[in-house]
Amino acid sequence: MRAIILLALALSPAVARADVSLQVKLKRTTYWRGETVHAVVTCTNDAGKTPPSHVRADLGGLVDATAHVPSLSPNELFEIPVTLTTQSVRSGQTYPLTVSLYHGPAQPDDAYSTLEPLATQSATLSVVRPPDSDRLNVWQWSYGGPSVILNSQHQTNAKDIGFTAAGGPVFPYSPEGADPAEQLKLYRSSLEAAMKRGMDISFCPVGIWHREYNLVQPRGTMPLVEPSGEDENAHPTVHPDDDTRYQGAARNGHEYFNPFHPEVALQQTYANELMLRELGDFPNLKYAFVDAEFVDDLYYHNTNEGGLKLLEERLGFTREEIGDPEFVAPGVLADDDRGLRYRRFVLQEGNGVNLALQRAADAVHRHRPDVQFLSDPFRSAALLDMFPGCDIISTWTYTNPDPKLMLYIETLRAVCKPAGQEPLHVVTLLNYPGSVVPEEHDENWMMMGPGRLIETTWINLSRAPEVVGYYAFDSYYKSELAFSQPSMDALAELSREVFVPYGPLLRRLEVAPRRIALLSSEASRWYGSSPGLLGYPNYQPYHFYTVMEMAHLNADVLFDETIERYGLDAYDVLVLPKCDVLTESVYNQVREFQARGGIVIADQYLGPDLPEALRFDFDFTHRRKVSANAIATGKIYTGAGEDDHIIPGKSEMENVTGVTALQDQLILESYATQLREELAGKVEPDVWCDQHDVLVNVLEQHGVQYLVLINDKRTYDDRTGPFKAVMEELVPQTASVHFRRDEFPEAAVLYDILAKQSLEMTEADGVVSFEVELGHLGGTIIALSPQPIESMTLDAPNAMHRDADNRIRVRVVDPSNRTIRGVQPLEITVTDPSGKETEFSHHSCAENGRYEFTLHPALNDPPGRWTITINDLTAGRSATHEFELTGDQQTGPTPGTQ
Repeated sequence: MRAIILLALALSPAVARADVSLQVKLKRTTYWRGETVHAVVTCTNDAGKTPPSHVRADLGGLVDATAHVPSLSPNELFEIPVTLTTQSVRSGQTYPLTVSLYHGPAQPDDAYSTLEPLATQSATLSVVRPPDSDRLNVWQWSYGGPSVILNSQHQTNAKDIGFTAAGGPVFPYSPEGADPAEQLKLYRSSLEAAMKRGMDISFCPVGIWHREYNLVQPRGTMPLVEPSGEDENAHPTVHPDDDTRYQGAARNGHEYFNPFHPEVALQQTYANELMLRELGDFPNLKYAFVDAEFVDDLYYHNTNEGGLKLLEERLGFTREEIGDPEFVAPGVLADDDRGLRYRRFVLQEGNGVNLALQRAADAVHRHRPDVQFLSDPFRSAALLDMFPGCDIISTWTYTNPDPKLMLYIETLRAVCKPAGQEPLHVVTLLNYPGSVVPEEHDENWMMMGPGRLIETTWINLSRAPEVVGYYAFDSYYKSELAFSQPSMDALAELSREVFVPYGPLLRRLEVAPRRIALLSSEASRWYGSSPGLLGYPNYQPYHFYTVMEMAHLNADVLFDETIERYGLDAYDVLVLPKCDVLTESVYNQVREFQARGGIVIADQYLGPDLPEALRFDFDFTHRRKVSANAIATGKIYTGAGEDDHIIPGKSEMENVTGVTALQDQLILESYATQLREELAGKVEPDVWCDQHDVLVNVLEQHGVQYLVLINDKRTYDDRTGPFKAVMEELVPQTASVHFRRDEFPEAAVLYDILAKQSLEMTEADGVVSFEVELGHLGGTIIALSPQPIESMTLDAPNAMHRDADNRIRVRVVDPSNRTIRGVQPLEITVTDPSGKETEFSHHSCAENGRYEFTLHPALNDPPGRWTITINDLTAGRSATHEFELTGDQQTGPTPGTQ
């Protein structure tokens, strides 16, 4: 089989002379502007010997290329590659591609109007605008597939509500006799359709195979291994009952292939190589997504031959030989405790998930190093090195009853930081039956309302993400109450008003260094005896963390391994919520931290002896009872809020007394007040608000800080509010904000970036204060600028030529004409002589007051007076420049259809 089977276009019938014919093969018919079109032209001589000749490829009468064809003997075939650039033509149009064969050598362009070709063949190409490289990517969590992405309505809706990337090809199930390469080709038309809509695509390579969705034929063979030699039937046979069956899984009885088996590894790698060979020429393949939720099933080590060998190499003992936990002091676990070592081994190597992810990532990156490989979910263990090979680690977080549970983004930041990976925190709109509306009223899954969607989004944005994501827009919602069109509208508005104009800014910023750290301890999850709180194991510290955020005490999340590897030198305060158990190394580091003056804060569950720790007795056990079922009927699902494998209507129920969302919020606010009061003079925030229902986070770049303010003032809405289990509606408010001058000494001017205006501030006793409106968008960004923005200058040619690079330079300056420090978001609009906005319009940022971009007009762009307008999105300044686009380089008519 060839590496890539070229797709022959539906071309017009060839015109043949002297028994010579042409065939043109292209990989696809849609190209980003700036890509090179690679065509293969086959010249076929069906009769006598032909003299030397040449082929000429012409794109819309604007771009051409020629190639020599030697003398051909009777019945000889000659293949020649032809390349054409699309940089010279406008995007958003279709162009005829004409390939002709002529006698003799190539001629000047103007000669071809009188030459008669020996053979001609034509096709149609679409040239589309590539996505802006600076844009904030918005990913729709989905597997995709031909039935989904061939549906133009699906992609249109996704784009209309703000998505830049949606689900695409999944490696196909291969029933007996089907060729997976041919099945993969079915995706090509949908990928081209996505390119035309400006959508990136995520595709799903093979990770760990579930045996119910696998490549095993009924006869028990795995047919995807490439045939050896000439024998196309030389596929290895793998029997279902041999070592390819994963041993050691699974809690729900699912079966998997054994990732340690060499033949399974061969099949996985070949499948992924095949997928990339067949589809890897599409530039809009942005993400390779492998869902790893099966990690919940592979709870113990692999007991196949390869897994047992690795267990012996790494640990030297079996699970049966773990024994009792080994404590060296109360609450202090020995570093070589077998139970914790086994736990780390299973999730970092022993279950094979890591091996399968690394293998899949390697296969993807061999073909497309630009594709970002991602996997999810990361939620059940606070361990590093679980997802090797991934560029992005993702998870989704349920946020009933409180959108502040979205602060779990900090755990994703913690796991990604050591390996330089990126977090992708997905907002799940999904609410389990009974959680926000009683099942007796409506037994369907419920979509979150617009207010909660807005707040959860801002929590993610406040951590300066590269990409944001959303989940569950489809068939879950089967009643009028279950679906929320206002949520779709809110996402679309966030895209228009925040993602597009300010996404480039957020992508350039970084979370400012923090003085406070909070430990999410795997040792405590494994051996702790304190009561389980709402959420997955990794969620356990987030109830205390939420109170800290309401008291405006921002903290980095650390793991046991983070402290063991990197220590605590970067911090002055360490918070230990639900830390029943610490490893000996972590305990010793904490004691050294205290000895140098570090402050330790803990709750009532702290196990080890840490003198002088500041203790708080906050009770969060009520939060599992903030449930519509509990409020209405006094019952909730056992494990509700902790496990998304609950089966509504079938899982076990337990009796509880319900708690309303308002009661929960008031309890948290009382805890935040207590925390601030008891820490006064010991641990103080650098930035704070008068209200506990405003959250704040500090970002920075180039020595300038940016405050992200988030409105958490909520009330019950009309849809789910009558059931009191979640407060979905945001209430606009005026936030009173303060910061310490000694922490931000250069903050001379405050700009509300979304409002594009400066804010009045006062200063007294070393504290700067100001007020800002938090309206329906739910949040804003405040630039603490060291200089006022006075104006902008725009340096560009007065005349520009088509098909040439023209450099445009922008300066953002203060009253002394000095460039402004920090990052300044910009809106660039380029219009043609008719006033129509062109493909060169985009959003980006000046850095330290400077921005440059290249404007490359196409050969078929209209000549005349063009206008460039640059809008500063921090203070509302603008600059305009007009230039004359000359027509002297155009070589032909203006072809193409819109």
